Amino acid sequence: MPIVSTSYKEGQSGNPAGKAPGTKNKMTELREHFMKSAPAIVTLVLERAEAGDEDMIKLALERIMPKKREETYVKIPNFVGKNYAEKCKALDEALESELISVEICEKMCNIINKRFELEEIDRRLTLQDERIALQDIKLKQERENE
Repeated sequence: MPIVSTSYKEGQSGNPAGKAPGTKNKMTELREHFMKSAPAIVTLVLERAEAGDEDMIKLALERIMPKKREETYVKIPNFVGKNYAEKCKALDEALESELISVEICEKMCNIINKRFELEEIDRRLTLQDERIALQDIKLKQERENE
């Protein structure tokens, strides 16, 4: 049994004295203000860094001009036609030979494991579909024989 007097009314706010539509969050306002001031702040940091301020040098190097990430290219072992155990062995050999890093080996292992899981699910679903198809054929044959 619904309570009619305090039920939600369509088109009416549940908190009429709440925040007005379009009002910005305080963090959004702060971020916008900072972005307007950012060029002046960067200039000030760089000027102080050039003058020898060690904290500003560190800030400039770490935040304003961070190190460029090195791109890593690796020779990935050939997995074509290999089963799960052979793929894992190839990864182990590549890791031992230092052809790939531990991080890349872990990522590749995760990919291989996920693919193995998906292949196993697909195999089970195919078997289930085949069982259902056989049952359907048997049922049809039984109905025809009746």
